[in-house]
Amino acid sequence: MERCRAAETWPPDLAEFIALVSESGANAFGLTADAVLAEYRHWRNESWRYSGSDKYPWPQPVLYHICTEMRRTGVEHQMTEGELKRLAERLL
Repeated sequence: MERCRAAETWPPDLAEFIALVSESGANAFGLTADAVLAEYRHWRNESWRYSGSDKYPWPQPVLYHICTEMRRTGVEHQMTEGELKRLAERLL
């Protein structure tokens, strides 16, 4: 709607569409890889306070699944910080 009000063409061409999708975060959860990585670090540092990962107060339920998978894969493959970020992007 905003694009039409600004007298920009709609529908956008392929390059504009790709740019719009990447600006929006391109996922249904409204999360970015950086936000997932930050929550992953917070969970790893605070998880000792809870009897299990399911008891941790996740800001969004999907983060439970993403972060536990990141931990499992990260430990199994001894992943670096950069590799964990790429994994977070893939899991989103």
